[in-house]
Amino acid sequence: MQTAAQTQPQYAETLSALGAQCAQCIDVAQQVRSELHSGISAADLTPLLRQSAAQVTRLQQGIHALSQQQPQEACEEIRQLAEQMGTLLALEEGNHKVLASKGLPINRPRPYRYGAARTPRS
Repeated sequence: MQTAAQTQPQYAETLSALGAQCAQCIDVAQQVRSELHSGISAADLTPLLRQSAAQVTRLQQGIHALSQQQPQEACEEIRQLAEQMGTLLALEEGNHKVLASKGLPINRPRPYRYGAARTPRS
């Protein structure tokens, strides 16, 4: 088992990698927004949307990896990451609204609803 002194650099490194990954996601989301406003066709936008989805998947994997580590004192870094993720979410929501208004179908993750198919028993 690792000691706190051994896990601290690993935790900080994971946080730093997450910040970089989130910055890449924001960059791709801004590219999507720019292309949407320029009137790009759906066929030309598809590769960029796939790149965006791949970036977000890597971000999710990084968040999962961070959650598996022992939390350390890194409040400022976590706050900065949360701000970055808020920016990313705002960009993605805006992009999704524009895509939907243009009638472009997009796959969005569906929220999990426990027992949604169940009906109440009398």
